[in-house]
Amino acid sequence: MIAMLPSQSPQVGGHSIAITADLCPQIALRILGLAAQTGSVPDEYSVHKKGGALTIFMRLDDWSEEQVELAQHRIQGLVGVVSVTRV
Repeated sequence: MIAMLPSQSPQVGGHSIAITADLCPQIALRILGLAAQTGSVPDEYSVHKKGGALTIFMRLDDWSEEQVELAQHRIQGLVGVVSVTRV
């Protein structure tokens, strides 16, 4: 089992995405799978259950603006995703 914890120090640069999704046990893995399709691993990835929804945070330090925009578009297209926001 792998625990993913928020970073302890502030990061300079990079891109962050906050995702709200239905409470579905597969949605977090689908989102992570989209990152894997690019051959990348997010610098930070966390999932939190809040009531009947999931809040997912993903930090992508080495991704280009175009890669992040494409990822946002693909994530928003997943069934069960409510919102995708750059933070």
